[in-house]
Amino acid sequence: MNDDAEDSIGGIPKEGFDLNVQLEGRSALLRVAGEIDLATAERWGSLVATMFAEDPSSITVDLGGVTFIDSTGLRLLMQLREACIDSGVTMSIVHIAEPAKRVIAVAGVAEYLGV
Repeated sequence: MNDDAEDSIGGIPKEGFDLNVQLEGRSALLRVAGEIDLATAERWGSLVATMFAEDPSSITVDLGGVTFIDSTGLRLLMQLREACIDSGVTMSIVHIAEPAKRVIAVAGVAEYLGV
């Protein structure tokens, strides 16, 4: 992939869930909308694996469109954070919708996730 190119490596629409990655150079933007839960975990894992195959140096997760997140969704975010740490990839979470913000706060993982 050309370092100067901006590309989308996948959008996985499903009723109530949308996940898309945009790459610009070695930076990845993961946009999430809808519900992050057990029903969407497999799609999340597949797209995240594809994103890591592109060898990003940074990943920004946009949670602005999240309407619901359960313990599975929280686990997915924490696993992404762990994978980033293990790979030396910088991760940031931006535009955190209120449902996600509440779950992250109640679970006590805001500091670990860097929010």
